[in-house]
Amino acid sequence: MTAPATPLDEAVSQLSAALLEQARAQAAANPVGDDDVLVGLNRIARHLSMSATTVTQLAESGELPARKVGTRWRASKRALSVWLEGDR
Repeated sequence: MTAPATPLDEAVSQLSAALLEQARAQAAANPVGDDDVLVGLNRIARHLSMSATTVTQLAESGELPARKVGTRWRASKRALSVWLEGDR
């Protein structure tokens, strides 16, 4: 059985959602060129210095500003930078 969310859990969740929305809005406002796009979870993981497993979990949960196109994940370096800055 899962414990009820605490006020801190709810605040963290709301902040995460707000930061994700901000990163998505900024990415939409600043179209990217092909040189800004990382294709594949392994490239995204290397760019973020994270494991591919962690990046997969973040991407599939919607927390990472990435999009699945066909069978491959794509992410903008710019959007990832904004996401990382908000994570500090």
